[in-house]
Amino acid sequence: MDSCDFADSEIKGYTKTNTQGQVTDEDSDDWRESPTYGLYVRVDPIFPNPVRSSNSTLRITLYDVLGGQLSNIDVIARKRDGQWVSLIPTLGRPKSIPDVGIWLLPVDLTRLSDNGTLSEISGLHRIYVVDSPLATDLCTSIISYGEVFILP
Repeated sequence: MDSCDFADSEIKGYTKTNTQGQVTDEDSDDWRESPTYGLYVRVDPIFPNPVRSSNSTLRITLYDVLGGQLSNIDVIARKRDGQWVSLIPTLGRPKSIPDVGIWLLPVDLTRLSDNGTLSEISGLHRIYVVDSPLATDLCTSIISYGEVFILP
């Protein structure tokens, strides 16, 4: 499977997690690393999932920064109008070239909403972890993806 096929797989469900990040029900398609990044980066399922409040967390482990090839980790998704949006608050996001180690990234799901509320966007959404800010070419920049279920 190449990176383009990886990025375009259909949504089949989601991995359920508790508030500590422990998986309680796994979707085998969620949170796999792309062929390009699998040896260098691990992305754990978003938690908690399903989501009742605006913030969730992604745990990302960097084993190597690809000799400087990893430019900037971002978490993006498409709004209902098709526009890409970053789900990472400006404060606390990784440096331009992230360090090796474990990163806990806050994910603000209200950025998918036009009015800043989760009730407007309830349901299943795919989010992508990418190696460049607001990347739109998922074939070359996707690290991982998974679904988040936002409760009404």
